[in-house]
Amino acid sequence: MLIKKALITLIGAASAVQAFPSRAGKAVRDVTEHWPEVQVSRRGPEEGGLYRFEIVKDFMSPGDLLARSSAPFYQGSDSDQRVTNETIAFFKESGIKHVISLNGEANAEHMKTALAAAGIAYTPRPVEDFHTLTPEDFQKGWESFVEHRNGTLVWCGYGHGRTGTMISGLQIQAQHERGEPLEWTASDYSKNHVETAEQRAALDALQQRLKSASASTAAAEAPASKPPGPKEMEDALCSTAEGKPNKYNMAEDECRRQVAQCVFEIVKASSFDPVIACMDKKFLPAAAASAA
Repeated sequence: MLIKKALITLIGAASAVQAFPSRAGKAVRDVTEHWPEVQVSRRGPEEGGLYRFEIVKDFMSPGDLLARSSAPFYQGSDSDQRVTNETIAFFKESGIKHVISLNGEANAEHMKTALAAAGIAYTPRPVEDFHTLTPEDFQKGWESFVEHRNGTLVWCGYGHGRTGTMISGLQIQAQHERGEPLEWTASDYSKNHVETAEQRAALDALQQRLKSASASTAAAEAPASKPPGPKEMEDALCSTAEGKPNKYNMAEDECRRQVAQCVFEIVKASSFDPVIACMDKKFLPAAAASAA
């Protein structure tokens, strides 16, 4: 990967021009086939410096527009990034309304200023090359994507390791949002060009946090157990099933009589008001209707 990135500095714009017909065509087809209402310029992303531009469809929800690319005009160093009129034109014509940047210099003022002037929302989460994202990066990335899920582009420098880690994180969280099981493996991460063991470990940890959150939510939403009814209460107090004595060491029938007596005494102490209220509520309307 280091060699591959270094070669970009040598081949520069020439390779971008040679790759333009196929890559630009694919980018245009991806956008227009998935979002027919979007009018995409035939100039393609490379004219705006967005190399390796791809639309991400797998695991996302209907209506989501998520894309990935290099930082604009990346040639081997994070500091190469710059936004031009061609970059903005491609954004406007392809429906990109928001950028999540994992570039090590994501907070560079010239990037913030250029994107803000064009009305492009910007979420800078600077991460050094070959480093990984923090739990907060995943959370902030997801929150900002949800606000702009119909047009978000993720980049870093080259557009692989850090970008692939965030893309995987967004896909995982989209699945979690729909209640789908999370079973991502190292092989799945590799398809997104996740590069390091630390990046894979961060994604594993994200999955585990989401699974734990689902389990906690399910437990909190579990219905409260029903209180025991009269028969269940009597059984719990008096049953001598399987030859085991009850807690009062009484014959079962005698115990049940004593339970009934206790209930009577409790009700009597309230002047039978609860019994009268219950009977009136249940049977008085029907009796009154019958008498009429």
